[in-house]
Amino acid sequence: MISNGKWPMNQFADKIAPLHGEDVFFHIREKRRSAEEISQGIIEMRKRGTASEQIVVNDRVDIAHCFGTGGAQLTNQSLSVRDVLQYFPSLRIGKSVHSIKEAQQAEGEGADYVMFGHIYPTSSKPGKEPRGLRLLQELTDSVTLPVIAVGGIKPEHAPDIQEAGAAGIAVVSGLLDADDAVKQYEWYRKGWGS
Repeated sequence: MISNGKWPMNQFADKIAPLHGEDVFFHIREKRRSAEEISQGIIEMRKRGTASEQIVVNDRVDIAHCFGTGGAQLTNQSLSVRDVLQYFPSLRIGKSVHSIKEAQQAEGEGADYVMFGHIYPTSSKPGKEPRGLRLLQELTDSVTLPVIAVGGIKPEHAPDIQEAGAAGIAVVSGLLDADDAVKQYEWYRKGWGS
């Protein structure tokens, strides 16, 4: 589950509080927030029962390291996976990729997983053509590390995403906009075959 960059961090912490399990991670993607605001968000999440190991911090490896989170998610504007691992070897590192070449490079540098998308049309990428299931399949076939699919994924898409070789899915509005996030999460799990 990825934060939307719009809500106050305590609102995100409230929404995710009932969603716990070893197979769920909470990705803080807050590009416009300060280190202090992101740190406070982690504190709020932990107050509501979210384990540090379930939290992934976008780009800010310093914050991920300081709070002992489950890792950091790097982008094409971040430090390289190789450089991050040199200085923060204990962090679990994901890399957002948009092509097979980028996924293979991330794997070669030691990333633990890649996040690939957008798979389906999504309001967060207006006017941009989705990459689709075929390219997802080609990408999962080209690397050995886990691939997390993202972008416009609804519960009914989960079986197709899984069949294309993805190890998991990431969602923003699919859960944050749900009236009942727990029920919606269970629909995703059911679609995934969990």
